[in-house]
Amino acid sequence: MLKVFVLVCSITNPIDCFALTDTTNLVKTNEDCYARIAEIAIAIRQFYPEYTISKFKCVNKGLKL
Repeated sequence: MLKVFVLVCSITNPIDCFALTDTTNLVKTNEDCYARIAEIAIAIRQFYPEYTISKFKCVNKGLKL
């Protein structure tokens, strides 16, 4: 299972960032993970229009960051 990690930053101030971790919707494949990131990107644009995804990563649930 994979966890989705997303770094979201302000468009106008790139050091104003926050991290999101999607642990409730664990996915099985990298393809599913990237699809989930796309869903999160749409939600970010809807709820935080002044922010954008700066970085993202799909990580095996068994690994620790």
